[in-house]
Amino acid sequence: MLKAIDIENEKSSPHFHLNKSVCLEIEKILAAEGAMVSGTYGAWSFYCTADFKEIPKAKVAVEKSSYTQDDYSLFQSVFNLSTWTIYSHQLKFSARIRKANILDKLGLSSYNKLFPDLNYYGNCKKSKQDLFGSICSTIKPLMQSQALYYFKIQDAKLILKFEKDHTFLSEFIELRDQFK
Repeated sequence: MLKAIDIENEKSSPHFHLNKSVCLEIEKILAAEGAMVSGTYGAWSFYCTADFKEIPKAKVAVEKSSYTQDDYSLFQSVFNLSTWTIYSHQLKFSARIRKANILDKLGLSSYNKLFPDLNYYGNCKKSKQDLFGSICSTIKPLMQSQALYYFKIQDAKLILKFEKDHTFLSEFIELRDQFK
C-alpha cells in the first residue's frame, strides 16, 4: 500500500503530484504481476518496494530523492536508484557485469565484452553461458543507457542496481519471467 508523506503544504506542489503518479504507475504494473507493493511519496522523494511471493521470488525497490541547498538554489540534485533482486534455483552459478576499466582496454582482464557496441564487460563461471546471455539480452537497455552500475549472480540470487530516471519495469518483468 502506498502512502503520502503527510506534510500538508507539500500536497499542492507539482512535484508531489508527479511523484504520486509515478508511484501509482509502479504499483499498477507490479501489482498486476502479483507483487505486494508498498511505499511512500511526497514532494521531494518517493520510495516504492514490491515483493513477489510466488516463484520466482523477487524484490524491486525504486527510490528518488531531490535535494537543494536552500530555497534560492539554482541547482537541484536528484538521486534515482532502482534495485532488482530475483531468487531462483536456476541461478546456481556466479556472474558479474561491470563497466569497462583499464585492464579490459589492455586485454589483461578475465572479463569479456558483452556487446560490441557497449562499454560493459562480464564474467560468468560454470556452464551457464546460455542463461547468462539471455539475461544480458534482457538488460541490454540498461547498458545502452549507461544506467547499470551493479550486477551480480551468486548463491541463487541475482542483484541488479541502476541509476536512471526510468524504472525499466517491462525489462524486470521479462527477466523474472525467464525463471518461471
